[in-house]
Amino acid sequence: MASDRKTIYLPLTPTEGGPTHVGVSVSYWKDARVRGVYATATPVERKADGVDIWEVTSGKSVLVAELARANAKKFEEAAANVKSQTESKSGPVWDAVQQVLAKENLTLAA
Repeated sequence: MASDRKTIYLPLTPTEGGPTHVGVSVSYWKDARVRGVYATATPVERKADGVDIWEVTSGKSVLVAELARANAKKFEEAAANVKSQTESKSGPVWDAVQQVLAKENLTLAA
């Protein structure tokens, strides 16, 4: 596959020294109990110099599509589904974002 990871960044209400976004990372997991495309919502601090600091212990993952083998077309379809869920603010990916926001006491920017 040309790209096995895509990320959508949702901006947060600014806080002093905390995360600036919730990153929704879409990736293919071959070593998971169920192989497939997963979306993981995680707090991220995006620095001005281009460095992203991910809070790896604070994320929530959901299975988006079962795939026995990596397949670029199916991965792109799953990534589009994740983007659609974040834009429409509905579905299991959006629920994962909401769980991360609640757990970390964060608020999305308006």
